[in-house]
Amino acid sequence: MNSIAAQTKILTTSESIALYSLVIGIAGGFLNALPADLLGFSPTALGWVIPLLACFLISLSRFNENTFPIFIWLPWVLYTAVCYLNNSAPNAFQRLVMLHGAIIIAIAFSSFPPSNYFYDRFSKYIDYYFWLVFTIGMATAGLLSGSIADSTGFAAGAITAALLAVWYSGKYSIGEKLGLYHWAALCFVPFLCNTRTGMIAVALTMPLTFGPLSLKKRSIVILIIIVMSALAFQTERIQSKMFISGQGDYSDAFNGFLDLMTGTDDDGSANDFATNGRKSIALALKDGLNKNYWTGNGSNASEAISMDLSGVSHPHNDWLRIQYEYGMLGIIIFIGTVLAQIYHASKRLKFLPRKYIPVFCIGIGSFVPMGLFMTSDNILLYIAWFGNLQFAAIGIFYGLVERLKVRA
Repeated sequence: MNSIAAQTKILTTSESIALYSLVIGIAGGFLNALPADLLGFSPTALGWVIPLLACFLISLSRFNENTFPIFIWLPWVLYTAVCYLNNSAPNAFQRLVMLHGAIIIAIAFSSFPPSNYFYDRFSKYIDYYFWLVFTIGMATAGLLSGSIADSTGFAAGAITAALLAVWYSGKYSIGEKLGLYHWAALCFVPFLCNTRTGMIAVALTMPLTFGPLSLKKRSIVILIIIVMSALAFQTERIQSKMFISGQGDYSDAFNGFLDLMTGTDDDGSANDFATNGRKSIALALKDGLNKNYWTGNGSNASEAISMDLSGVSHPHNDWLRIQYEYGMLGIIIFIGTVLAQIYHASKRLKFLPRKYIPVFCIGIGSFVPMGLFMTSDNILLYIAWFGNLQFAAIGIFYGLVERLKVRA
């Protein structure tokens, strides 16, 4: 019978550094309210630089203890690196490091031996993240002052809320009822932020959890989501965010989203769908897809177009970004890598004790909301708010199952 040996309630130096770097990283990621010139650089950079540097040093010192399957991600890493060397735009190296930085996090965390105490500390920090995200979400929405804003600048919070919702969905799937209440509270965060994709992504984490949740409970949750979504859709703040005219129905929303994804609008009915500039960027990028259909237009080539059209450096569509920069071959390799990672981890789930199933859910199950956010945001580069914590969980998962598999 698989078991994890009793551990003293002391973290090693490496374990402490790894966990604290994540804490600093997530907290640093939410410092975007501070002026960029305060430290000479954007303080949000702390969100990915500190965990990356800390875990890189840990990975070097403990590489022989690594259990993370690097070979799965190697084709994607090598392909994007070759594209960078062959054809790259300004800031491409930083974007490349951010694109793959989470893998270093996974390697570091996978090197730690199974420990109930380490897992419990990781779980406790996620509870801290929950309160951080929920409190900031309420504050930015104006609830603490007794009102609610039409929209907020806390889109990153909705992304982190989806990641945390996957964790608490996994908790609920193994019988921890408190997980349901945490999940429900997190569903409220993207509503407060008024982020459309966030509302869908967070809500779907429970019915699509990778945990052992019964079909009956999944069905009940889906029905509740349908009812709550219908009520939320009719509110003035959602209608104003969804449509330029301030009013529309489900077909208008569907046609608008479809138009945004495909770049077509035969009858013009989707023009009322508010895209906040995403549509013009998407159309410009789509125009350049056929120039280098298979291999793309070069690492970070999308930034110049996005800056020219909207004044922001990211196109807010990671699927389109990958295709434009790395071509259809890049899309195929990326999807293949993610599917291979899900399959490889799922085959090892049988070695994982029930208590630790949430770490599998947040690590592997988070690829589902990630795919949704990729349609309208820059989640692949938002590693401070999503990727670092997700891949830390993947690393912990492999640190557990690969060693328990040997003992079996």
